[in-house]
Amino acid sequence: MSTPSPYRDGTFAGAGRGPHGTVDVEVVIAGGLIVGAQITECGTRYPCDRIAPLEEQVVELQDLLHVTRVTGATDSSSAYVRAVSDALVKASK
Repeated sequence: MSTPSPYRDGTFAGAGRGPHGTVDVEVVIAGGLIVGAQITECGTRYPCDRIAPLEEQVVELQDLLHVTRVTGATDSSSAYVRAVSDALVKASK
């Protein structure tokens, strides 16, 4: 028997701030699972292609605790994780 998902299906926007700017995301939940966590706006000092691999990690891991921050873009990585967290709060049942 599987554990029910804490998330309702849909698309949810989130925003995260770090010392070097902000990251906005769009998180998609389907069947109670995170199926997308795409960066929609990036206002950080460094290009967001540096943290784009985090999108795959979030979908693969289905949690934020074990997402590995990107070396050299730690603050931007943290802003991304905060943005996804913000979206997941909105997706919570």
